[in-house]
Amino acid sequence: MITANDFFKAWCSVTKSREADLINHWRDFHPKYPYLIKGSDDSIVKMVADKLDLKVYDSDYYSIDSVFYIEDDRIEKDLTTGFFLRGLSIAFKHENEEPLSLRQEASHLLILNCELRVLVFYNDDGNQSGPEPELLALHELIRNSRSSEVISAEGSFLIIYGTRLYQNLVWKGYIYRLKDWEQFF
Repeated sequence: MITANDFFKAWCSVTKSREADLINHWRDFHPKYPYLIKGSDDSIVKMVADKLDLKVYDSDYYSIDSVFYIEDDRIEKDLTTGFFLRGLSIAFKHENEEPLSLRQEASHLLILNCELRVLVFYNDDGNQSGPEPELLALHELIRNSRSSEVISAEGSFLIIYGTRLYQNLVWKGYIYRLKDWEQFF
């Protein structure tokens, strides 16, 4: 099973290797930025999946931005309809534009049966105050869910917060715990 810490380390390693490209398109709402993260042949999520020895489908699987899975969970249908999955290792949501939709994205992750839920978001342009308001709202949302105790015990909800500091990318990881977020860098 892949832990939140495993995923975060892989994310940081991959984004570091692609830092120049990410900075060049950093949240400029250029159409290329989301495809750097998911949906292209050399996307960040594909590289993360390789590091974690998982497969990934990164083109919106049932409205989930990307799903990571093991090969045994893939079931072939036929040549025209592709495949479906009987299990998810990781459900991944990437919120590039609207911090207001974070609760909606987190809610979607909460209803999924998977080993790890990952939500990536960024600071508002010009807002250097950090993710605290969003984290408070997300913590309350998860705490009020039926699965909050299990998610806390398993460490199965990871928030990755990205910001740019001059010409460097800074990523912070937060694992949901009942009392507060467990933060790591």
